[in-house]
Amino acid sequence: MEPHGIKLNPAFIERGPAMPFTPDLVNELNTLVRFDLANTQQGIKIHKIADPAIIAATLRLHGKGLVTQVDGGYLTGLGRDAAEHAQAVLTILTSAAVTARE
Repeated sequence: MEPHGIKLNPAFIERGPAMPFTPDLVNELNTLVRFDLANTQQGIKIHKIADPAIIAATLRLHGKGLVTQVDGGYLTGLGRDAAEHAQAVLTILTSAAVTARE
């Protein structure tokens, strides 16, 4: 049965119920959107007193090869691609909310 008339991808149905954006992934996305894409010479530094979830997210981003340092640093090439996509999704979703209200 498809909820609300939405046609689901059969591959998605085979995987069973899932929550694609886990809290860990949301924290990683929130970290990526903090990078200023207009300035490649500016990175970020996550301090030791930051939220432990953000510290952990930044460490995971480093492990995935998206940032240059365990505490942030600069975006790698792959990290820049990911940050561009994350920022685009955020812009689309927040713009869609404004458009829907008009």
